[in-house]
Amino acid sequence: MDFDSFVKKYEGKETDIDGAAGVQCVDLSKAYLLDVFGIPMFSVTSAKNYYEKFSSYPELKGKFVRIPNTVDFIPMKGDIAVWNSSKGGGHGHVAICTGEGTTSYFYSFDQNWIVKKCVKVYHDYKGFLGVLRATDRSPIIGSPSQNKYYPKYGGNSGSLADALVSVGVNASFYNRRIIAKANGIDPYIGTAKQNTELLLLLRQGRLIRPA
Repeated sequence: MDFDSFVKKYEGKETDIDGAAGVQCVDLSKAYLLDVFGIPMFSVTSAKNYYEKFSSYPELKGKFVRIPNTVDFIPMKGDIAVWNSSKGGGHGHVAICTGEGTTSYFYSFDQNWIVKKCVKVYHDYKGFLGVLRATDRSPIIGSPSQNKYYPKYGGNSGSLADALVSVGVNASFYNRRIIAKANGIDPYIGTAKQNTELLLLLRQGRLIRPA
């Protein structure tokens, strides 16, 4: 699951993933670590500990780096933002950054902040410790193969149009011409040879999506 899929799954919902202490901000971060990075749930006691005791959690050290807040710092999409004990009744706070912001403010998806449910929130930098940033960002943005290529076709049809439709792609001649150009076939006039070449790429999972 990538970042956008995670947001779609949890936004507007109250999540108590560990079944302890009701709906907390750490439930969202635990769900994020599990769903996007495959990190099993572990106890952090307080939200601020994600940052302050980062070196104590091998689960995090293997996949994240800790980056402190500075005057010119702006969180990136997918960063785990952490606040100090001035927030959350002494426990701090944790949220998932959207990548939108400046050195004066940023946005994140938070749970148990303004309301219990997960919502997009505007933040200044008061009490902000910094972030945990994934060393491999492909789980956040999706792998290059997911973004660059159409899904692999595994059917038996010898028709390019049928194969495209089966993987959810518009198979009109106009769209096939655009796809062909993106894959180095230009001009595309729909010959058997051209269609066979494109179908082979689709079967291999290497048919490039037009930009």
